[in-house]
Amino acid sequence: MKDLSAASLSNSFAINTIGPALLLKHFLPLAPKGEGSVFACLSARVGSIGDNSLGGWHSYRASKAALNQIIKTMAVELRRTNVDSVLVSIHPGTTSTELSKPFSKNGLDVRTPEIASKQILSVLGKLTTQDLGNSLTTSANQSHGDDENFMKTLRLILGDQLNRNISALEGIDSRTDVILMAEVMQEATYVKHHKQKIAFILSAMRHFAEELKSEGFQVRYTNLDDVENSGSIIGELDRAIEDLSPDLICITAPAEYRLFDQLSNWAKNHPTDVVIRKDDRFFSDINDFEAWAKNRKSLRMGVLLS
Repeated sequence: MKDLSAASLSNSFAINTIGPALLLKHFLPLAPKGEGSVFACLSARVGSIGDNSLGGWHSYRASKAALNQIIKTMAVELRRTNVDSVLVSIHPGTTSTELSKPFSKNGLDVRTPEIASKQILSVLGKLTTQDLGNSLTTSANQSHGDDENFMKTLRLILGDQLNRNISALEGIDSRTDVILMAEVMQEATYVKHHKQKIAFILSAMRHFAEELKSEGFQVRYTNLDDVENSGSIIGELDRAIEDLSPDLICITAPAEYRLFDQLSNWAKNHPTDVVIRKDDRFFSDINDFEAWAKNRKSLRMGVLLS
């Protein structure tokens, strides 16, 4: 409260309320009638009066609350003049940006900009005129109350990626997302492996899957001897996509180039959006190496021992 000032109030309202309000003033009348136009403004959950139990952020909260009121009021008028159009405000969730970095903390559901933008588009694409004037969020427990109205992401975890902090799980929503894990013959036989090594990896995968389930995550797990097992990672992805119809596929780049190349080519030709994220467990990725090696006549590997 002591930091509240006329300057901070004016700045927040200029950016978060006045700007969007004037844009809507000029753009809403241009919406063609009978074509179902959708207008959406980025709001924030902290603009909710009823959900405010923490206090603070006076200027920001007030400006977003005012934006929600502007949306509600204009929606009433829009219903009279263009019954097929939809106007909403939408909260994108906490997104990983420089702006949100100071407020990030353990346990907070933080999503990448790419995921947040796809989630927003997914929600907007399923709106009807019944949503006119609503304040929405991309999280499945808000507003609609129906998981089918929100983005579902299929997240692949490989046998050497059994880490809760792996990039494919960043921003996961346990209410809508599904984790895919699969024991497949192709990965067990593409080169000779010791039987004990294979048994160890499969055991580790099954234990990790159970840990994820105990945390409340949805896990689709294919055992090696499942009768419908396709025998390959790509085959299991295709089966899961057919059964679950996800909006997005999220993959951490495989450490092995053979599989990375297979998944990259598959992703390019697949109709579902596929995001292959960097594996941040390593110092560099394949793109870093290519940039480093680009103008070198020969490559040498040096090993330092201590």
